[in-house]
Amino acid sequence: MKKTIATTLLLLCVLSVGAQKKVAVSSPDGKLRFTLTVTDAGIVYDVTYKKKPVVNASPLGFEFDSGEFGAGVSVGRLRSRTIDETYELVIGKVAVARNHCRETVIPLVEKSAPGRRIDLAVRVFDDGVAFRYEFPEQQGWDSYIMYDERSGFRMAGDPLTLYMNLPGYINTHENVYNRDSYGTIAEGRLPETWAEVAGPMVASCTDGVEFRTGILTVRIASSVVRHETFLRRSALRDEINRRAGAMLVRELIVK
Repeated sequence: MKKTIATTLLLLCVLSVGAQKKVAVSSPDGKLRFTLTVTDAGIVYDVTYKKKPVVNASPLGFEFDSGEFGAGVSVGRLRSRTIDETYELVIGKVAVARNHCRETVIPLVEKSAPGRRIDLAVRVFDDGVAFRYEFPEQQGWDSYIMYDERSGFRMAGDPLTLYMNLPGYINTHENVYNRDSYGTIAEGRLPETWAEVAGPMVASCTDGVEFRTGILTVRIASSVVRHETFLRRSALRDEINRRAGAMLVRELIVK
């Protein structure tokens, strides 16, 4: 009887994925949930805890020398398992740690040429979510240059964040964490984010960056660079928001 029930549930899961292009992975206690949604336009995921949003719909994808990866993919055969193991710690607050989660490996395969495949391995614990990309060996794609990883983290609300600044960073165990709201960090990094997104040429011509109530104003000395940047302002705004993980910049003004 148990085998029959398990088979039925598996069939329902596969049919649901095929019809809606959604894959859901829940924590062992069922409170935390990761949901992947695949559409022709791209791949997004969200995270909920007790049905309340933690991470809003956020993008996944890459930009390679062989083209972007994310749009026009299908979901392959899922591989799922429950992990429950313990291991001893050499140093730490406890002698034995428990690794308890549910894992699903989700193959993402392009529907058209070049037909590249990337597997998304998702693990959901009772107190956290983790995912990583796996690149299986495949014909026609044995090397690549990655220009950008487009994973986004659009946090719901404005949660408290513990973080370390890159200057002076040693590792996650040997420094004092800063405590700030998520929005404060994203706003404080806007000048650096602008330079990264706009590129070295535009950054070198930028005389000032000012942010107020959702409006980012940048002043550019060169009239030629200013005009070119003005034409790209929508794309630049969208990329800044993607990197910030939130709809931080409502309007980008180029002066």
